[in-house]
Amino acid sequence: MVPRVLTVQNGPDLEDAEAVVAADGDEALGLLRRERFDAVILDLGLAPIDSWCVLATVGNWVERPRLVAIVTDPDHVGRALVLGADLCVMAGTQLHARALCRSTKEMKCPQPLPTSFPRTTTAGASV
Repeated sequence: MVPRVLTVQNGPDLEDAEAVVAADGDEALGLLRRERFDAVILDLGLAPIDSWCVLATVGNWVERPRLVAIVTDPDHVGRALVLGADLCVMAGTQLHARALCRSTKEMKCPQPLPTSFPRTTTAGASV
């Protein structure tokens, strides 16, 4: 069976998946509430949508798809993991849907995660 993957705006090309593209974060949340996906790819560097909010919302769901965060700054990895990301990849990394949808039970965090982060505005400025 081909994995079903939701991406927001211009997600990566996934030849090995049924890719559904949401126009923005609101549409992504609506689709996730109505339909089943094996994985969600969130580019945390996109503007003006706030993929961080989508990650924080879906990351709290008991039953949810695997959450893959695309980051442009290595400093964002810890925050993304705390908010619910199952996997963080650097922008430009080749993604394969079947690998993205595997179980995360065996995954271990390589270092302790921070317990708090500075509050940021949607423009990314610290408050």
